[in-house]
Amino acid sequence: MAVEVRIPTILRKHTGGEKAVSADGDTVRDLLGDLDRRYPGIAGSLLTEDGSLHRFVNVYVNDEDVRFLGALDAKLIAQASRRTIATVEEIVDGDLTQEPHTGVLVPGIHVSAVVHAPRGSHPTSCEGRYPVDDAHVREYIEAAQDDDTFAKWLDRYVYGVPDHAGYLERVGLAGAAR
Repeated sequence: MAVEVRIPTILRKHTGGEKAVSADGDTVRDLLGDLDRRYPGIAGSLLTEDGSLHRFVNVYVNDEDVRFLGALDAKLIAQASRRTIATVEEIVDGDLTQEPHTGVLVPGIHVSAVVHAPRGSHPTSCEGRYPVDDAHVREYIEAAQDDDTFAKWLDRYVYGVPDHAGYLERVGLAGAAR
C-alpha cells in the first residue's frame, strides 16, 4: 500500500530535497525498508543498529506516535483510512491480546464499526472455518477479463442481491451463515 511520507528538513538530503515522498509497506518497518531502498541511507538516520527507532526520532501515522501503535510493527492499513469497518465471522467475549488467535488485531481506536458477517470472506477462505470456493473464484476471474462480462457479474452478485444473506443464497450457501 503506497502512502505519503512527509520528510523533515534535516532528512531531505536523502530525498533530493523532496518534502514528501511515496513508499510502500504493510507495517511501519516495511515502509521504512522501502523508503531506504528508494532513498539509500535514510533508514540509518532513523534506526539504531538493532533496528529500533532512535529515541530522538518520532514517527507518526495520522498524528499518532507509532510507539503507541505497536512501534515499527504497527499495521498501516487501518490507520491509513478515515473509517475502518471490520467484518467478522463471530463476535466473542474475551481479551484476544491474551488468547491465541488466528485473526488480525486492529486497535479499537481505529475501528468505526464491527459487522457480524458469517461467510463474509467468501469466495476466499477463513482459516479453520471454510475453504476457498475455487469455482466462484474462477467465475470471477473469467468475468473480470471483459468489461461487459464483469458488469453482468457485478449485477448478479453485488448489485442484484438485497444483502449479504441474499448473496449467500445466490451462491448456494443459504443457511451457511447461521
